[in-house]
Amino acid sequence: MKSINPRSTKKSRLSQPDSESTGLRLRERVRRYGSKEEFAAICFLLLVAAVYFLPVLTEGNAQVLSRVGTDTWGQFFYWRHFGYSAIAGGEIPLWNPYVFSGMPYIAGIQSAIFYPLNILYLLFDTPLAINLSIAVHCFLASLFTYFYARYVDAGRLGSILSAVTFAYGAPYFLHIYSGHLPHLSTMIWLPLLFLGIEAFVKKEQMKYAVLSGVVLSIQLFAGYPQYLFFSVVALTLYFLMNLIVRSERKRAPYLVCGFIVFLATGAALSAVQLLPAIELAKHSVREGLSYEWVSAFSFPPENLLTLLFPDFFGNMLTTPYWGKNYLWEMSLYLGVIPICMIATALIFGRAEQLWAFCLIALISLILALGKYTPLLIALYSYVPGFDRFRGLSKFAFVFAFAGSIIAGFGLKQISALAEEKGSKTLRFSYGLIAVSLLFLGLGVIGWFYGDELWEMMIKSAAKAEDRYGRLPPFTNDFFRASMSAAFAAVLKTSLILMVLAAVLFFAKVGRFSTKFLQISILALAVIDLWHFGSRYLVTFEPQSLYMDRELKAFLSNDREPFRIATPISDLSNVGLLEGIENVGGYDAIVLKHYSEFINLAQRLPVDEPNLSMRIVAASRLLDLLNVKYYVLGSEMRIGLPAFDLVLENDRHRVYRNNGALPRSFIVHDAWVIKNRDAIFRHMAGAEFDPGSRAALEETIDTLPYNSTLRSPVPRITQRSLNKVILEADLNEPGLLVLADAYYPGWKAFVDGKETKIYRTNYVMRGVLLAKGEHVIEFRYDPLSFKVGALISVISLSLVVGLLIRWSRSNR
Repeated sequence: MKSINPRSTKKSRLSQPDSESTGLRLRERVRRYGSKEEFAAICFLLLVAAVYFLPVLTEGNAQVLSRVGTDTWGQFFYWRHFGYSAIAGGEIPLWNPYVFSGMPYIAGIQSAIFYPLNILYLLFDTPLAINLSIAVHCFLASLFTYFYARYVDAGRLGSILSAVTFAYGAPYFLHIYSGHLPHLSTMIWLPLLFLGIEAFVKKEQMKYAVLSGVVLSIQLFAGYPQYLFFSVVALTLYFLMNLIVRSERKRAPYLVCGFIVFLATGAALSAVQLLPAIELAKHSVREGLSYEWVSAFSFPPENLLTLLFPDFFGNMLTTPYWGKNYLWEMSLYLGVIPICMIATALIFGRAEQLWAFCLIALISLILALGKYTPLLIALYSYVPGFDRFRGLSKFAFVFAFAGSIIAGFGLKQISALAEEKGSKTLRFSYGLIAVSLLFLGLGVIGWFYGDELWEMMIKSAAKAEDRYGRLPPFTNDFFRASMSAAFAAVLKTSLILMVLAAVLFFAKVGRFSTKFLQISILALAVIDLWHFGSRYLVTFEPQSLYMDRELKAFLSNDREPFRIATPISDLSNVGLLEGIENVGGYDAIVLKHYSEFINLAQRLPVDEPNLSMRIVAASRLLDLLNVKYYVLGSEMRIGLPAFDLVLENDRHRVYRNNGALPRSFIVHDAWVIKNRDAIFRHMAGAEFDPGSRAALEETIDTLPYNSTLRSPVPRITQRSLNKVILEADLNEPGLLVLADAYYPGWKAFVDGKETKIYRTNYVMRGVLLAKGEHVIEFRYDPLSFKVGALISVISLSLVVGLLIRWSRSNR
């Protein structure tokens, strides 16, 4: 028999009083997660995802999920194709030359170039990769939620209900319809973050804080910082609740330290993305946003009706959405059954975690209301981060997650009620019948007597400042169709409540077991969510995103560098597919000085963020940016003498701008003006001749300042994503102007020696050249990327080392 040292045993018990019981609990949890039932649950979640997505996946590259006109169609298809095609070709796409006269690509966090799951875009063509990505993320959203619900002991079937509620409820699932790929990628990591913090608080082991930091870095790489920020807000609230209620006061400093480690680990691992993104944000239109801009897309209180009646304001499919903002962020529908299970948990539940999730759900719902509560102005003014994003309605995804966990506890509680001897289950079923009859009665009254009220509601909503979608003409057919959609939603909800009441009743009177009761309720929830969500899996043909062949062939024949300008939204980002550079574009983040310049050229309010940059009017200022062709719709014309019609077909008219300046040119004179408004007044004046004089913000002593001097046009000898090489021959010292967007991180080398880049004409780059022949190289080599990459590599090495050490110590 092996001897035991009593002294060492005593020391172990003093230093780790719960190590034995913790080990037993851990082994029991491993056994539980490794059981056949757990495997069956995961297979069920995989089967649900397959039912939703297999039909479109089997079509290969023929179709792409999301609606025409939404963000996959208008932005993310182009971005994913461009970024991963560049990587496949061996080039890191630090810079995107094809929109906005050039702008950072990787620094734009929605590029998601470092997101691990985006490896799909290197393995498959873009259309199939998008569909696979959406399917995989929906499955993972359900899987991660299942893991967390199991960890907090919501029961196996309750955890499955939580999983399908979060993954297929409106706050997550409707983003497929709207083509929000980064949203779908970012939201799924919230359950794993909660799981990691929950494990850290319970076990008080630093490895869980570090692992949570790893998950946080992946969430940042996923590409939508607003959901990351809202996740951190929710986690901070949850952590503080646990810190106050669960922990002893003497353990609080350790837990706080662990939470800081969690945040620091996430930031350090993602520094390669984070530092360039922070730099870009400082130079973008999101620097110094107004309260009016931030408060846009708040969740309207009347849309709380979507909790039970998802089509009350229309459904975007058979009936136009007539409510405020866009339905994909203004619907809270989690399913009728999950809402009933939430009610069950709130009325009868006694689980320890319920109060925390109820508070999280309530707080996130209040935050989602945004400007409709007085809280937003205080957050905007005093809490860092809340002044950087608009659309607080996105907090609905936190509400959805908290609500899904509560629903899981509710399903677990319903079986306990059915087994009790009392009549709580019967009373609850009677209550459901009463509510169902109430909804049905109100619906019938509205159907027969509410025509005038309904018409008044829609007309009032149409005048609201937060309306964006275009409504059809207000005819009797439209009013009746929209009322029919709302009545059908009321009828469906009433029917589901009736069926749930019947299931509870028969379970209580002993017609079937409590397990069958739970399975029946779960089946009802899955069927309801399928009926709600599957109709939003619309697709478009990816070939529709490319230029028509005649237009592409014409533009490709011009071998000189040039840009196009167009008012056609379909062409905003098409250059990322076709290699055609555009002076405009569409993105969620745009360089601030460039947005101001284009607004000046288009006679728009200069300080208003211009994210969807369509050129609707020819401008002499655009000549500076090498805009050689204006691509218009077939019904549009330009009647100015400097423009020649060079292509016309049934879709487009293309005009050549004979006044466009070359991509690079030499000036020997400059106006030195340091104030933006003064620069704009000068550039908009008739006396401004951009071909002979530049606008600078500082004096260059060796510049001749003689507008009569002329030098040959420089020749571009090499162009790539991150580099431009030119040759120039100057008759006198002068300023080489390159009509590409000015941005920190660009370096210039003249005959191999680094030289200063001057911001020229407010948005362009300029370098000073001496008389004679020169080779000039512009190279995008941002320090923020290099420092971020170094921090990420060092942090990753440390994290891997720590995890290996902890793993060995637990053997």
